Amino acid sequence: MSQFKQIKTIVDEAELDELCLRLAGAADALGRDVAWPQEQLDWCGQYGVFRWFMPTDWHGFQWSEVDIIRGYLCLSAA
Repeated sequence: MSQFKQIKTIVDEAELDELCLRLAGAADALGRDVAWPQEQLDWCGQYGVFRWFMPTDWHGFQWSEVDIIRGYLCLSAA
């Protein structure tokens, strides 16, 4: 089994909420630290964020534009 969490090809609100909670919980540290947010970017990768917009031929989720925007809005709020 892959080390990465699998997200369905449609927005899985519970998974997205979980990621956003993790990001929000770590946000204060980013404000104080000048380090690259590697851990947060790793989390995004584990939750499949970078596959949202990729075609299924490339092992992406090929989300609709509406779902991608919803996902980005949730991430930006976190």
